[in-house]
Amino acid sequence: MDNAGSAQELYFLYQLAKSLALSIDLDEVMEYVIDGTCALLGAEQGFCCFLDHAGRLRPHTARGLQAADLDALARPFQGALDERRPIACAHPQSAQGAVLAAPLLVRNQVQGLLGVATVYERQFSPVEQKRLTNVANLAALALDNARLYERVQQELALGWQIQQSFLPTSWPALPHTDLAVFCRPAREVGGDFYDVVPLPDGCLGLVMADVSDKGVPAALFMALTRSLLRAYAPQQSVPSQVLHQVNEFLVRDAGVSNMFVTLFYAIWDPQRRRLCCANAGHNLPLLCRREGDLEILPPGGLALGVMPQQRWPEVELLLRPGDVLVTYTDGLTEARNSARDIFGDERLRQLLQPPLSPSAEGVLQHLVRAVDDFCGDTPAADDLTLLILRCAEKGED
Repeated sequence: MDNAGSAQELYFLYQLAKSLALSIDLDEVMEYVIDGTCALLGAEQGFCCFLDHAGRLRPHTARGLQAADLDALARPFQGALDERRPIACAHPQSAQGAVLAAPLLVRNQVQGLLGVATVYERQFSPVEQKRLTNVANLAALALDNARLYERVQQELALGWQIQQSFLPTSWPALPHTDLAVFCRPAREVGGDFYDVVPLPDGCLGLVMADVSDKGVPAALFMALTRSLLRAYAPQQSVPSQVLHQVNEFLVRDAGVSNMFVTLFYAIWDPQRRRLCCANAGHNLPLLCRREGDLEILPPGGLALGVMPQQRWPEVELLLRPGDVLVTYTDGLTEARNSARDIFGDERLRQLLQPPLSPSAEGVLQHLVRAVDDFCGDTPAADDLTLLILRCAEKGED
C-alpha cells in the first residue's frame, strides 16, 4: 500500500476512536467499523461475529452478506481463533475470492472476529493484515465498552429496584389520614426519598428528604439516612430529637463523604389531628387550609450531616378536615423547561389555590401533571418526590 493508503488508515482509525468516545451503541459502532474497513481494504463484503457463552461464533453485523453467507464465511475461522492473528483463506462461495479476518481481543481474550471478503481474485498483503488488526483492536474496545455499559445498567436497574423497595406504598389505615406519595429519580437511582413510619400510639412519622448529591453516592447516603430514621423514630416522640440523633451519627460516622441531607420530619397524630414537625434545611412545606388560606411552614435549622450539636425548632399544627399538607423536594420547584425557565415557588402556590381535589392522590397528580406539562420533553435534572397528607373527614379515611 502507498502513503495514501496509510493516510486513509490513520484517518479512519482517528474517526473510529472519536466514534467510540461519542457512542456506546454497539450496533451503530460496528456498522461504522465494517463500512470503514471495507473502504480501507477495498472489499465489498464485511462481517463481525462475537463469541457466545459456549465459545461459538455468532454473526452480529454484516455488509453485502446474507445470514447464511455469513455463517459460511465465519465457519472456517472457528478453530483458528486461538492463533490470535489475522488469517486469510479462500472464499467459500467464490473460486477466486478471498477472506481476511482478525480476532477481537478483549483483555487478551478472544471475544469475536472482524473480517472482510471479496468474490474477486485477491490476495491480502501483510500490510492489509496489519491494518485489519489495528481496526480490530479498536473494535474490540467498542465491544468491551458496550458489555461494561450493559453490566452497569443491569446493576443500576437492580439498585433502582432495591431503592424503590425502601419506599413504602402502604401504611396502617388511620382516622383522618389520606396520604399520597410519589418519587421519580432523574437517574437510575437517586438521593430523594420519602418515608411513612408507623410509630407507637397510632401515630405516623412522615419524612421528606433530599441528599446533596445524585446517582449511586446519593442512593447509598439515602439508604443510610433512612435506616437511621427508622431506628430512632420509634424511640422518640419529639421530631427534633430524632433529627439530632440522625445528625450526630452522620457527622461522626459518615462525615468523610462530605455529603448532607435536607430533611423534613413530622409526627402525625391522627386521633388529635395534630402535626408536630421539624425542618433540617429542606424546602418549606405548604399547608393548604380548607378555607383557601395557604400557609408556608417556617424554616428550621441546618441540613443533617453538616455540623454536630445542632438544634431544630419544632412547629405544632392542628389540622382541620379538608386541610392539605404538601411536602416536596426541589426537583419540583427547580424543574426547568427547554427555554430554561424555572417552575418556581410561585407557580406551585398558584396550583394550590382552591378548589383542590378532594383526595391526596388527586392533589399529587395535579402537581405531577403540571410539572410534566411545564418541562415537556426536557430531561429532568433532579429527582422529583412528593408526599401529600390530607386531613380526611370522618368516614373518608
